Amino acid sequence: MFYDLNVPWTTNNAELRQRIAFLAELGYNVIALSHILPAKLTPNYKSPITLPLPFPIPPNTRLLTRGTLPVSNVAEMPRLDTIRPHFDILALRPLDEKTLSHICASSTLEYDILSLDLSMRFPSHFRPKTFSLVLERGSKIEICYAHATSGGGGNDSGAKRALFQNASEIVRSTRGKGLLISSEAKSALGCRGPRDVVNMAIMWGLKQELGHEAVGEVARGVVAAATLRRRGYRGAVDVIDGGNKPVEVETEASKKKEVARKRQAESMLEDGEAPLTKKQMKNLAWQARKKEGRAAGADGKKSKGVEEVAITEALGDEDTAPGSNGDTGHDTDIPIVETGSEEVDMTGT
Repeated sequence: MFYDLNVPWTTNNAELRQRIAFLAELGYNVIALSHILPAKLTPNYKSPITLPLPFPIPPNTRLLTRGTLPVSNVAEMPRLDTIRPHFDILALRPLDEKTLSHICASSTLEYDILSLDLSMRFPSHFRPKTFSLVLERGSKIEICYAHATSGGGGNDSGAKRALFQNASEIVRSTRGKGLLISSEAKSALGCRGPRDVVNMAIMWGLKQELGHEAVGEVARGVVAAATLRRRGYRGAVDVIDGGNKPVEVETEASKKKEVARKRQAESMLEDGEAPLTKKQMKNLAWQARKKEGRAAGADGKKSKGVEEVAITEALGDEDTAPGSNGDTGHDTDIPIVETGSEEVDMTGT
C-alpha cells in the first residue's frame, strides 16, 4: 500500500475530486486531506473537513484528515490535546530554525509528523542530534516534493534548488531513517506516482529501499501511531499487593552442600583458577564414578584370578599323591596289565 499524507484540502470540490482520483490512479491507497490551522484557535474550534465527502471516491481508497499547525513561537502555541480529537493526524511545521530546535528538544509535545517548508533557505546545516530526538519519540520527519514539480508550489528555480539542498541535508542527518515523503500538491499536475517519488528520493541521496518505505511502511506506522495517540486512554496505574513470597526453609543437608560448594570455589580462586560451572562439576562427578566402577571391576578380576591359581595348585597336589603318575609327567593314570610273571606297559614302552 502507498500513502500520500499531505494533500491540501480545498472547498473547491471539483478540484479536490480531480486530485483524489488522479492519486488513486497513480497507485495511492491512503490519502490524508491536510488543513492549515490558524495561529490562534477558538475554544469551540472544529475541523472544516467533513467525511465522507459530498462526491464519490475511487474504490479501495481510504481518506484521512490531517491538521498542520504552523509554529513560530512554542510559548504561544495552542495545546495539542485540544486539536487532536478533530483530526486523524497532527503535524507541526516550524517556521524558523529556533522554533525547530525547541520543538525537537521538547519532550512534552506529542505530534505525529514534523513537517518542514524546504523551499526556504535555512541559515545553518541540520544536525543529526536534532532529528534523532524526534525519531526517538516515535514521530516522523516529512519531506514534501511539490515545489520540485510543476503546478505544486510554483516554478521558482530558487525554491526547487532549496528543496533539493534541504532534502539532501535531511537525508544525510537522519541517514534515511524515519523519513516520510508526501506531495503537498495543490493541483493534479504536481502529483507523482510512488515509483517516481522513489527515483526523486534517490537524487537526494536516499537508498531505493528506504525510498519505498518513505511512501509505504513509514507512512503506515504514522497512521497507526496517530490512531493510538488519539484513541488511547491515559490513567494512573495502581499496583496491588499480591502477598509475600513464602520463605524457603533451608535444610541441614542443603546448608552443608552450599558450604562445600563455597569452599571449593574459594580454593579454586586461591589457586588462580576460575570457578567451575555446574556442567563442569557434573562432568567431574561422572568421571569419578566411572573410575570407581573400573577400579571395582579390576579388583573383582584380581580376586577371581587368585581363586583360580589356588584351585590349580590344589589339583597339582592331588596329581603328585601316592598311586598317581605325577613323576612320569603324564596328566592321566596309565593302566598296567599283568601277563604271567611280567608286567606289560600299555603305552608301548
